[in-house]
Amino acid sequence: MRTRLLPVLSLLVLFAAACSPEATTAPSQPALSAAKGGGKPPCPGLPNPTTAIQLAPNAVTVLAGATGTLTATNQAGLQIPPCALTWSSSAPRVATVNADAVVTALVKGGPITITARTGGKKSLGASVALTVVSALPAVSTLTGLPTGVLVVVGEQVQFTVEARDGLGVVLWGYPVTWTSYNLLVAIISPNGLVTALAGGTADVEASAGGVSEPAKVSVNPGWDVNVLCRNEWGWAVFGDCNQGNHPTGSQIQVSFRVVDANNQDIPGATMTFEVDPVCGSSCDNPGSVSPAQLSSPDANNQFVVLWTLGPNPGYNRLAASSGDYGVGIWATGIAVVPPPPDILSGLRAYFPFTGNAQDASGNNQHGTVGGGTTLAPDRFGNPDAAYGFSDPGYIDIGQLDLTGAFTLSAWIRPDIQTVGAVISKFAWANVQGYELLYAGQQAQHCMRLHTSGLRGTLGFDCGIPLELGRWYHVVGTYDGTSWGRLYLDGVLVAELSGLLPDLPEGPHTLIGRSAWGAQTFLGLIDEVRIYERALTAEQIAYLATVP
Repeated sequence: MRTRLLPVLSLLVLFAAACSPEATTAPSQPALSAAKGGGKPPCPGLPNPTTAIQLAPNAVTVLAGATGTLTATNQAGLQIPPCALTWSSSAPRVATVNADAVVTALVKGGPITITARTGGKKSLGASVALTVVSALPAVSTLTGLPTGVLVVVGEQVQFTVEARDGLGVVLWGYPVTWTSYNLLVAIISPNGLVTALAGGTADVEASAGGVSEPAKVSVNPGWDVNVLCRNEWGWAVFGDCNQGNHPTGSQIQVSFRVVDANNQDIPGATMTFEVDPVCGSSCDNPGSVSPAQLSSPDANNQFVVLWTLGPNPGYNRLAASSGDYGVGIWATGIAVVPPPPDILSGLRAYFPFTGNAQDASGNNQHGTVGGGTTLAPDRFGNPDAAYGFSDPGYIDIGQLDLTGAFTLSAWIRPDIQTVGAVISKFAWANVQGYELLYAGQQAQHCMRLHTSGLRGTLGFDCGIPLELGRWYHVVGTYDGTSWGRLYLDGVLVAELSGLLPDLPEGPHTLIGRSAWGAQTFLGLIDEVRIYERALTAEQIAYLATVP
């Protein structure tokens, strides 16, 4: 039975080659030779050359009464046997360290230093900061566990993990629980030793302090020829190589290997690839693969292909084979939802009416509620989330000039068929301003958009009557030069050229009533937006659908 050790991943720190002035205990001496009569084997000594020492972890918080083992390496990352170093603690009453680099925490205290040094005239040293606590902080992450390993039947692999707090400091003292979720393929001991039992894939998990970290164990079944594929976990057997979710029609680079019973690459292997549509009605989405055949692997002994997923959402399957041996792998094509259009730039005022008439755009265009205006349910039935208007109701939002392009947007529910302004800075006396108007009393008129200049007023109608008691999303836009457009529930219903821009100054802008003092909108208004630009049709359609 073979055993493989996987090193713990840790942060490493270099320290200057000087004796620690804090060391107060008699240091443990490096073992130089074996005891007579059969004892420990001779110490291998330092890797040659060694010009610096690194200890891992470089900082530890440890529970009083717990133990942990430090690891020493040289500048090249080669492990240094503990017996080749002298170990000492700056505060042995708080924590001790023995010749095997095992630290024992005794009582609360610290931070203290644990130091390792080489012998000789040019002594090298490194230290670790250690704090002993009576209660450990919460675990934030578990590190050091590989995402996946590939083994053969009968092989053993030692897994280790380190618990770390939110600052990344290693925590000693949390018990680790190990679990295998496929005991027919691999088992794992209480100390993390994995034993491969049969071909297949086993999910394993380490848990400590309420935090878990998964890994996969892929076991070669011992066949003469095995086709492996690679995914996010590593090399997998039996086609357990789901490539995950990708946009429909996208390309995935997939790697394969052809190995023997001991996971060694087979010289002279060839591979063929075929998109496999035979996977049920949900998988009639073949896509393509290139190349369809490879007569030899690349320099890394891998067969690499580009797999183009089908155009429809759902499962995709790729068959890969070498001679009589093959695997089928899966990927899922998903429809990509485009990001929402920009509905924030150019927003001059926004009134969600969530219990008040405050401007939520950040421009402080807050409204003052006039008589005849009361809070009411919105289109979803949420209480106090819209405003109801009865004559002479209005909301005054102050001076708001729109001398270039603009957009006026609102949700409205007309309750009485009359003429009433939704958003207005329109004054008949000096024929200037802008206005989005419900023209319910006029035959075949539903909405009007007015904008004016020195040459008078122009307006137009959408020609579709609105139902009373129903919510509508209404928008009027002006491009700043000539064209005006009306949208109803996100759809363009009318457009006209020849409109003129607003002029500065003039009356305040009102919601629910014309600025010249008449024509109250009799119904409910919600989600009022005013832009200093003309929104696109896509942006308006989005506003008509967002809750």
